[in-house]
Amino acid sequence: MKPSLFKDAADLIPPSLTKNLSISQLIDLMGQTSFEARNVSRGARLYRHMIESGDVIWLGIAGAGIAGGMGGMVTSLIQAGFIDVICSTGAQVYHDLHFAFDLPVKAISPWQDDEALRRHGDTRIYDIGIREQETLEAQDAIIRKFVWEVGEELRSESLDSPTFMERLGRWVAEKAPHPERSFVAAAARSGVPVFWDS
Repeated sequence: MKPSLFKDAADLIPPSLTKNLSISQLIDLMGQTSFEARNVSRGARLYRHMIESGDVIWLGIAGAGIAGGMGGMVTSLIQAGFIDVICSTGAQVYHDLHFAFDLPVKAISPWQDDEALRRHGDTRIYDIGIREQETLEAQDAIIRKFVWEVGEELRSESLDSPTFMERLGRWVAEKAPHPERSFVAAAARSGVPVFWDS
């Protein structure tokens, strides 16, 4: 029989969790286990290397993370100086503002009946519940107000997405009851440009 092609690879030995394990230690242990956990560990090591090397760090934001409340984590990374540029979908920006303006966003079961939700004026993004009127239509009205209030300023110059986002972030910081919940406001305050990919 031919020798194994992976005979020199590291042995998988199930690590144990111990009391008072730090996050860094946990991530190192995850690097000794299955592929997704190894990917988390590899990503954490790469991110640390990027920070320590002074690399320009671009954060790409897509999916339902911001609608699900991850904007606070993005804000924390911005404030710590660990993000230099953001490329986001417009949807992430839109959902970020729900939190700044205290619009209803709920953690719900992903097994809810969409027809029943619709009859009650609710909708969902997998396990994130939002209201048609109180969240989406209210958010649309807020965006219209922003465009109405700063439209002249926006039309007076060449407009690209980072310029629009910087102005939106400053406006959110001034007008929203909870600007601290918005990565858009944090990016504007910290001078982190936000590009839209679409």
